[in-house]
Formats: sequence, structure tokens, C-alpha cells
Amino acid sequence: ESQTRSITLAATNSVAGLWLMPRLPLFNDLHKELKITLVSSDNDNECLGQDVDLTILRGDGHWPGYHANLLFGETIFPVCSPLYFEKNPSIADVKAFANHSLIGVASRHAEWMNWSTWLRKMLNKTARVDHAVLLNTYPLSIEAAVSGLGIALGWGHLLDHLIEEGKLVRPLEQASVRTEFGYYLLKKEHAIGFKERNCVENWLLEISANRRRYENDQTNTFNNPVTTK
Repeated sequence: ESQTRSITLAATNSVAGLWLMPRLPLFNDLHKELKITLVSSDNDNECLGQDVDLTILRGDGHWPGYHANLLFGETIFPVCSPLYFEKNPSIADVKAFANHSLIGVASRHAEWMNWSTWLRKMLNKTARVDHAVLLNTYPLSIEAAVSGLGIALGWGHLLDHLIEEGKLVRPLEQASVRTEFGYYLLKKEHAIGFKERNCVENWLLEISANRRRYENDQTNTFNNPVTTK
């Protein structure tokens, strides 16, 4: 019997920690013979390394030399702990946000949504932003929100499980901003497929097909409208 090949799957820190990790135990239960090596990095070159079989990256869908399948779009809304919302009911109105504890992420990626951009889009004017906490990774900002430190920007799909578990709530209910970017599953155009890689790829595409949709959100679209969520 041929030996099972290990799959190397690379993803950004946010996707690896918040989207993949909660799902991997179920995959492992279904495919006990399959081994996934997970590479977590915010360095695109590392995620697209020579030894990587499949990669999940944020972008516009165009990577030369790669097939790209959209896993989920980028829908962004405020989140906080239920207790924080209970103590600060005024945050049901976006105009009150500037007076509250906003959790920010210090990112080198200028195109990523931040509080200034998000509030400008929602209020149609520049808003003063004072971060109560500034962190250097997105997963840490979500931990801070779960801990009750303030309000973080939540990326739909990445946080669905935390909302479903009641660890986070959306104080503005269905108000969100959608961007033209998304998270894509990439594989090299000329790489020869093998059954283990195909199994992981099909599993990820199945999760994508069954994902919750944000059509009912009162969305403000940032940049160009996207047709797929």
C-alpha cells in the first residue's frame, strides 16, 4: 500500500488561527490517515513557498502562476463581548463609537481596513479615532475583544464561530462594510495533483460552499462592489 503523503497548507495568521484551527479537529476525525502541516504566516512569499501544496491568501483573486478559488469575501463589522455591550449600550449607535474603547491593529498592510477607514465609510466623514489598545496581530485584537477590552473590527467568516458561541456580539447588528477583496484558495497552475491534496482542497471548497451569507447586511461597499460574498 502506498504511503500517505503529508499536505502542506499555508495561510495568514488570521485565517490559520481563527478559521482553520476550529475546523481541523473535525477534518482529522474524518481523515485520520491524512496529515496536514499548517504554515501560519503574514508573509505572502512564505505562504507561496516551493514546498507548499495549498495556500489561503487575501487579495483580488489574481496571482500569476496560480489557480485561485474564492473561499469567502471580506465583510467587516464591529464586535465586542456581550458584557462590554451590556455595560455600554450606547454603542448600538455608530456615532457613539469615538467615545469608546476601540481595539486597533498596527499593520504594515495599508490596504487593510482600519477603524479610521471603517468609520469614515459608515459616517461619510472623517472620525477621530483614539485606540484604547493597539496590537500587532489581528488574532490578538479578537482575543482582546473576547476579554472585554473594547470594540474590535470583526471579519465575517473568520469570526462566525465566536459569534455563534456567544463569545462576541455585533452591537450594530447588520451594519457592515464590504471590500473588493476576498480570501482565496491557491494552488500552482502546473503542480501535479495527488489524492491527499485533492481531499484537502475539496474539503475547503465544501466549507466555502456551505458558509453563511451576509446578503441581508446593510452593507456599505468599499472600493468596487463585489458580486460574491
